[in-house]
Amino acid sequence: MLRIIVWALLFGATVLIHPGAARAEDPPIWELALTDQLLREHQCILRFFTDLRVFQEDGHDAIEARVHCDDDRAFDVRTLDSDMEFEIKECGVMQC
Repeated sequence: MLRIIVWALLFGATVLIHPGAARAEDPPIWELALTDQLLREHQCILRFFTDLRVFQEDGHDAIEARVHCDDDRAFDVRTLDSDMEFEIKECGVMQC
C-alpha cells in the first residue's frame, strides 16, 4: 500500500512539473506496480514493453511481457492475479 501511495505522489509531482507528461489515459495499476518493482529491485527505469500479454489463466488475470530499461537491459516479467508482485528474470544474450 505504501508503494502505491509513493508512486501516486511521484506521478502527481511529475504531472505538476510537466503537465504535458500526463497521458490521455492513466497507466493501469499493474504497470505502476511493475515500474516501481523494477526500479527498487533492479535499478531499471522502464522504457518500453515488447510481447505484452494480458490474459486469463485458470480464472486469474495474468500478465507477461518483456520490459526494456533505459540502460538497454531487458527482463521477462510475469504475474498472476492482482497481487502485483512480479516474477522478474533478466534476459541475457542467449537466455531470452
